Amino acid sequence: MDQQQQREEAEKNTDMLPGEEKTAGQQLTLLCTGLSVIFLLQAFKSIRSLYYNAERGDFFSLVTLPEAIGLIITPVMIYLLFKRKKAGWTIAAFIFTLGCIMSIETLVLQPNMRTFRSSPTPLYEQLVALVFSGGILYYLNTKKIRELFSINKNQRFYTIAFAPFSVVFFKLCSLVLAAFS
Repeated sequence: MDQQQQREEAEKNTDMLPGEEKTAGQQLTLLCTGLSVIFLLQAFKSIRSLYYNAERGDFFSLVTLPEAIGLIITPVMIYLLFKRKKAGWTIAAFIFTLGCIMSIETLVLQPNMRTFRSSPTPLYEQLVALVFSGGILYYLNTKKIRELFSINKNQRFYTIAFAPFSVVFFKLCSLVLAAFS
C-alpha cells in the first residue's frame, strides 16, 4: 500500500495543471535544466575560443583563464544544485553575485572603457546579464529555496558578501600579472 501511495503522489506532482504552483524542487530542476542548456551553448563558444588562443600560442592569457575555470566550475555547480547540496547553493550564489557586480561595473565604466583587443560590450548585453544574474540570485534567496538547502542568514550573508572582495582580489591579480607581462 505504501508504494502505491508514493506512485500516486509522484503522478500528482508530475501532472500539473496550468494554474498550479510548482514546488521548490520542481522549480529548481527547471532552473538546473535551463542552466545546463545555457552552459552547453557557452561551452562550445569557450572551447572554440580556447582552441583559437592555443593555436596563437596565447593559451594562458587573462582572457582565457576565467573561461577555462568556468568550464570546470559551472557543471559542478549545476550538479550540486540538482542534488540539493548546500555547496551548490553557495557556488551558485557566489557566481551570480559576481555576475551582478561585473555587469554593474561594466555599466558604470562603459562610457570610458576601451579594451586592448576588442570594442566595448554593447549596453543591452550588460543589462541582460544583470537581469539574468540578479533574477537567479533573487530566486536562490527566496525562502523556499533557502529552506530546501538549509541556508541560514549568516551563510547567505557571508557567501554574498565575499563576492565583492574576490572581485577586488582578481582585479589586483590581473594588474600584477599585466605589470609583469
